[in-house]
Order: sequence, then structure tokens, then C-alpha cells
Amino acid sequence: MQTLFVGTAFGDLTGTAIISNKPLTVISGHECGTISDELLQQLEQTQYTWWWQAGRWCDHFVEQIPPTVTWGETFLIVPFPNGVFQHYNKIIGSTYDTTVTQTCNGSVVATITLSSPGDWNFEDWNITYNPRAYCVIKSDKPILVMQFSAEGHIENIENVSTIFSQTMSIVPPVEQYINTVQYIPINESYYNSKFVNKYVHITTTDTSSVLLDGVPYNWIWNPITDQNGNTAGYGTIHEFSDVNPHVFQHSNPSAGLSVIGYGTNYHNPSDNPQTYTFMMGMKLDALTAGALRLSPWYGHIFGGVPVILTSPKFVKQQQLVTCRFHNTEVRGFPISSTEVLCITPKLNVTGRVSVQLQHAYTHEASFYFQSIENGYKVNIISNDLLIQAQDTITLKWIPTSLSESTGTVNTANLRINIKLYVITNNSVDQVNELATNIDNNGSYTVSIPTVSHSSAQSVYPAIISIEAIGSQQNPATYDYAEGIVKQWTDMIWITNDASKFYSKCKEWSISEPATVGEALLSVVRSEVPCPPTIDQARTVNSGLIQNTNTRQMRFLHPNADKCYHQRTIARTEGSSNECCYDTSGQLIIGPTSGGSVDKASPIGSDSSNYLSSLLSHHWEDILPYIYCCKGPATACEKYYTRRPSDNGTAYVPPIPGMLTIIQSIITE
Repeated sequence: MQTLFVGTAFGDLTGTAIISNKPLTVISGHECGTISDELLQQLEQTQYTWWWQAGRWCDHFVEQIPPTVTWGETFLIVPFPNGVFQHYNKIIGSTYDTTVTQTCNGSVVATITLSSPGDWNFEDWNITYNPRAYCVIKSDKPILVMQFSAEGHIENIENVSTIFSQTMSIVPPVEQYINTVQYIPINESYYNSKFVNKYVHITTTDTSSVLLDGVPYNWIWNPITDQNGNTAGYGTIHEFSDVNPHVFQHSNPSAGLSVIGYGTNYHNPSDNPQTYTFMMGMKLDALTAGALRLSPWYGHIFGGVPVILTSPKFVKQQQLVTCRFHNTEVRGFPISSTEVLCITPKLNVTGRVSVQLQHAYTHEASFYFQSIENGYKVNIISNDLLIQAQDTITLKWIPTSLSESTGTVNTANLRINIKLYVITNNSVDQVNELATNIDNNGSYTVSIPTVSHSSAQSVYPAIISIEAIGSQQNPATYDYAEGIVKQWTDMIWITNDASKFYSKCKEWSISEPATVGEALLSVVRSEVPCPPTIDQARTVNSGLIQNTNTRQMRFLHPNADKCYHQRTIARTEGSSNECCYDTSGQLIIGPTSGGSVDKASPIGSDSSNYLSSLLSHHWEDILPYIYCCKGPATACEKYYTRRPSDNGTAYVPPIPGMLTIIQSIITE
């Protein structure tokens, strides 16, 4: 058994898609977070403002996240017992165009639209509603609901670290209610203060058959109504004075209940408040088993991936079937009564996009389009990524991979075309066919011709495709679907004449303001400065992400062992930092292998216009580097004057914090 940790120093990972080919579980949370700026604003109005320090107002949150196929559409919300602040509900969508309505005490308090999978109610996070209200959340498509609360009185503090306690719990959907729950209260101490208040929230849609320890009990139920006055369910808060285990049962097998445990270590909210909460069980039935399934579910941004879409409804063989990826539609080919083959089109967007299979019915899913540097499958055997016209390079690929995971084609019978494309003016243009109708044997050597293109560039960013074709005697299944199956190389740069690089470097250096380097560096160092050592760069809170494209990293930083880029760029046209380290883990500064501040971030802030971000980085940063550092006569110092290295002096190591965790056990 292995574990994988994924974290971020500054961002919110809410909405991240985790997809695997074998079972796994996901534990998510925050080691020291706060649920609202409102709490800090109230603190600032007290006489104890001087006590505030980073980390003194935060608490840990942790939950096991149920798979998306188990998410539901109706949720009953019971208020936390002692809250004096607003409560919050985080609502996360599983599919496209999801409408969610929250109704409290019969009145609508929020209507939210979640446009894409993983979207959540960020703008409506601070939904204002009575913290004593009983609520129902309904959606037209499956969602996940998390309930948050902050407990305590901020104005009665004696020590800032004890002003309030924050807590989080999953809210089970009504569709996943269970019939039996065992409750074991926590009887531990926190800083010598026992958890003396022990509550449970109980919700159900049928109050007639809810038992406590096997016998009927006189529960006090609060009806939970929707905006039309209809009763969606019932809720109650029950407090225990003992520390014994208890069993909740619903004797009606067609109904069920939800129980959420809750406890505090104080009698009065103005005391030293610490709280815990945990959901004590739910079914994990696959409620969306009829959803559209894709294999594979990811592929290259420029398309050419054969995808099998498995439909929950019968697909007629003679019927027109189409697949819509984002905003581009292609014709599909039914290969069985439930399976359709579609070939992904070229897009200009990375990340998750919507997919629609359209026949007699319409089904939706998601597909993940990868960037060039992450999606290439054809390796280039060459001494450099800067290729001179008339040079030869060898391409290598795995022949069977042209069938991906579809298994619909005997790849040994495929024939291959090899084509050269250049990337310019926000387009990808084919300029040469390098080979035609060759065997699919996994290796071929091609000569790179002189590039002739209307843009007349001195250096062309380019990419090569391996394209699969059938034959008249042995047509491939692919031939019946719209599009061509392709695999792609990583990006290369082609020049017709490198002798002009030195003069181009001087022209660029003169055209760039002399102060541009320090100005760019000042911005990125204030956001994400380079740490002096690689161990510091590897930490979760460094704000950096490793460049895993080793070949490209060595092309731009020849003697560097590893390089890291600034993790996120908030500005539309943003500079970003880059930090490179040698084999001993020390920061490299200056030519020819040091990191350099990028005027246009290579990561890009807008995944919906990938080519624009890619070309901006090429024109502003990579092309000047090639001119100054890659020609027969070099002037690399000119490049580093305008794109300097961060020397690591602005880095401040994080201050270690203290974390206390109360362990709880969830049982069903």
C-alpha cells in the first residue's frame, strides 16, 4: 500500500479531479485553515488585535471524500448546537450546468449554478442564513455538500488561540441514508479539558420508525420544508450526558437516517472552545452507474486520440452518432450496441472539457486535454531541441500505443504518415510531409527540410505527428470515424539560418528597456522568491512546481539538475519566477544554466487560450534565449541582464507551526 500527498501553499484544491484505474481513497482537508474572513474582521475590532499572529486563528479540517458516483441531489441540514457565527456550506458539482437551491425554514436563501465539474459556490461561500435554521439543499444533478461551523464568542477572549473553534463535516445525501448507526462518543481530554457536551444531528425522511438502542424514543422533530412548503425531511439535535455507546436504527428498510456526531469541551461558548464533528456512516451506492464512460479519458490538446465512449443506452448501428468535445463536434462510429469510437479534435484549451455523446439520447462526461509538454508520446532522438534545416532526427514510438486502450485495431497492420507542423499566429499549420505510408515499426529517421511559411520567422516552434492510416485492402476501424489517429512529439525549434542569432540577440537587448530585468525580478521575488536550496524548493509551501520535462529543461539550462517554476500566475499577462539547482542542490545564478525570470509565464494564467500563452512565452523568453545563448557566437550575458536569475536572498523560511489532532473513527 502506498500514499501520495498533493498539496498547495496558496491555492484551493477544491474541484480537483482524481481518477484512477484501480480503487483508492482520498483524504482531504487543511492542517490549519479558517472558514471565513468575517472571524478575522471581528477579531480586529477587539482590544486583543495585538495578539493576532498567523496560525492562531486556524484549525485543522479533514474528511474522507466519497467517489463522485455516490454523490446525491437532496441534503438535509441541521444546525450545529452552539454556533454564534454564520454557518457555511461548500457545494461542489460533479457535472455540467448544475442548479442548486438552498432553502432554510421554508425560504430560499441561495440559488447557485455550477457550470463545470469541480465548480463550487466560491462567490456564494458566505451565504447568509440563520445559524439556527433547518435547511434543505436540492440540485438537479449530483453534488457534494460540506457543512462548516465556527463555535465560540470572539469578544470574550483571554487568549487569542482560544477565541473560537472551527469544524467541518460531510453531509450525506438522502439517497445514501442507512438503517443502523453505532455512536461511540469521544471521552478524551484536550489540554486537560474533557469533551463534556456530546450531541448528534439526526435527519430522516420518515420519523415513524427511528429507534434508540432498539426501542422507540420520544424524539423532538423539526420539519424541513422546501420553498413550496413541501416537507423534504425532518431533523433533530440530541444531547447525551453519558459516555456509553448507542445505536440508532430506522426499522423501515425503504427509509433511513443520517447521524452526525458533534462534541465540545466547554459548557459556555465563551469558555475555551474546542469542537469536533464527524459523519457516522452512509451508503456508497453508485447512484450514477448509468453515466457515460470514456476510455481513455485524457489526451493531447492537438487531438488524434481514439476514445471509446460507453453509453448507458442502446446505440443503433445505423444511427448518426456524434461526439462533441468542448465546442467541436466529430462524427462517431458505433462498434457495439453500447460503444462508440470517436477521435478527439484539435482544441486550444487545456484541462477538463465537456464531452457529449449524441444519438437518440444525449450523455455527458469529461475529457482532459493535455498540454504539449505533458501529452507527447513520440520521442525525438537528437542532440538538441534546436534543429537546423537539413539535419536528420530519429523518431521513436510504441506501435501498439496507436490503439490506446480501445483495443479496436490490429496496430501491426497500420500504415504511418509523418508530418511537420509549425506553431505561429495562434494556429498550428502543416508545412511538410516527412514520410508517407511507412510501416508501423516504432522507429523512423527523417530529414528536417527548410521551412517555408508566410510568417518568415528565423526560428519556428514546431511539432511532429505520427498519423495512422489503414489501407484499401485492410481498412482500420479508425477509417469509419471522423478524424485521424495521431501521436505527437514534444516541441522542437527549427531554424533555417543560425548565423544571424548574434545580431538578433543584440537587437533584442537594445529593444528591451535596461530596467526590465530588475522590474520583473522585483515582482516575482515579492510573490515566490527562489529558495537557496532544492530541499526548500521541494516543500509544499514554496509556491514552486518542478519542471518534469527534463529534455526541455536541459535545453534551456544545460548544466542544471532540476528546475522549478512559480506554481500559479494570477495576472492575465504575468511574469513568473524560475529557480534552477545543481547536483548538490544549490541554487544556480546567471549564465548559462541559472533560472531566469520569465516575462510571459510558461504555465499561463488562461488555460482556455493555450496557444496564446505558449506563443507569448516563446516570443518573450525562449526566442531571445536561443538568439543569445544557442548560436555560433553567443552573448548569453545579454539575455541574463534582461531576464536575470533570482539569487535567493529574498527567501524567508516558513515558521514552524504546531498542530493538534483529535482522532475519531467513522463506523457504519
